[in-house]
Amino acid sequence: DETPARRPAPTRHGDAARPGHGGAAATPHGGAARRGAGPAERASGRGTIASVGRRFAELWRFGARVTSVAWLLFLTVFLVYYGALTWLPSILVAQGYGDYAAFMVTTLMTGIGVVGVLASAWLVDVIGRKWVIGVSGPLAVLALVLFAVRLDVPAEAKWWITAFGFLIELTIPALYAYVSELYPTWLRASGFGWASTVSRVDD
Repeated sequence: DETPARRPAPTRHGDAARPGHGGAAATPHGGAARRGAGPAERASGRGTIASVGRRFAELWRFGARVTSVAWLLFLTVFLVYYGALTWLPSILVAQGYGDYAAFMVTTLMTGIGVVGVLASAWLVDVIGRKWVIGVSGPLAVLALVLFAVRLDVPAEAKWWITAFGFLIELTIPALYAYVSELYPTWLRASGFGWASTVSRVDD
């Protein structure tokens, strides 16, 4: 004769949480979750740092020349831009322009930049990123030099600093687009991010 299968003994409500009933001991106030980061979390943090290091090395393995050019472009363009933006008010005040005049000239330079950004978006599609950067960048530097030379002629100096504000804002959006395209898709975010980080040395 077959012996009927024995049914498991019923458990009362809450038995699963009691020692001896196969359940984990309850911890007051979720204490098990408050023991700090475990090995998995610490390993994850180390893994993130290692991943950044590997990606940085991959940039240079992919192309040291490409990465050097990208960093140099960001560094020089933003050195000129932030340098002018930072020192222009002090230079104008020292030349006797007055606080209000210095503020208005700086505002004019940054305001005309909005037009430069819009023009850059159009020119990039018409003549290409390299041409926009290669022409507008040197012209922006030339305009800034002429501004410094003609600083004693206020009307002329204002025109040159306005030209600089327009030209440099032609360069910057085109630079963003160009550097991003230097790298393959899987490396593009790191390539652009590191180049942009280098430019912040100018801040």
